Amino acid sequence: MRTLLASLVLALLPTLAAAQDNPLRAGTLTVQFPKTWNFRASAQRAEGHGPDGETVLLNYRVLHPGAPADVVAQHWIVIRNFARDEMPGFAAGSNAQVIRKVTELPLQDARVEFSSVSKRSRQGQDAYFLQYLFGSSRTIAYFTVEGVGDATQAAARFEKILATQRWQE
Repeated sequence: MRTLLASLVLALLPTLAAAQDNPLRAGTLTVQFPKTWNFRASAQRAEGHGPDGETVLLNYRVLHPGAPADVVAQHWIVIRNFARDEMPGFAAGSNAQVIRKVTELPLQDARVEFSSVSKRSRQGQDAYFLQYLFGSSRTIAYFTVEGVGDATQAAARFEKILATQRWQE
């Protein structure tokens, strides 16, 4: 019986791993989404839909390898200015309650993440608006997530997905 169970588990492992493999690439950043998400991507943009009806929009830009130092410096200014000047206004939006104001989280290798969580009402239901901005010396990736449900729970679910991030710079 143990041999049969072990054989079954070994036979299913590749299938289970494949069910979790749905990479979304944004320049030098890759995030693994569950197979239950569907994405359409075009140049520097992607739109995805999750199993609970949530929508993800991704916009990104990538610098060429070996970009001049002044271009890289300007890239960092754009990242920080967008997080400081634009994200708070998007979070507050019309009739939104900001649950988590724009927060900076330093990442490994001089990368950075900014995020915010907001809730609003949509047709009498609780809805959420999440923002995540990732920056590195070559990539800026801006994710927004909208859906119906509890904002804090949605953020926790989406942040588990974002925790799969891999960088290739």
